[in-house]
Amino acid sequence: MYLKILLMLILFMILLCCFPKNKESFNTNKKITFYRGNKYDLTSYIPRHPGGSIINEAVNNDLEKIWKKYNVEWHNNNKYIINQLKKMKI
Repeated sequence: MYLKILLMLILFMILLCCFPKNKESFNTNKKITFYRGNKYDLTSYIPRHPGGSIINEAVNNDLEKIWKKYNVEWHNNNKYIINQLKKMKI
């Protein structure tokens, strides 16, 4: 009886140790971008991006460089865009 309890306890501890602690850890397909030293998860925003699929170029890249490349540097000073980014900060 005690052996079963001990084995179950050990198994439980292994599960706690080895599995992700939150649901975000399970998602390995996150679309991450970087902006001014911070990291942002674009995954849920990409389908809603008003500029279409161009946003995919920001994945794993620095947003300022992408915005400069496509001549939309005004994004840096746009309060709406900055507020959207704040929601995606990780």
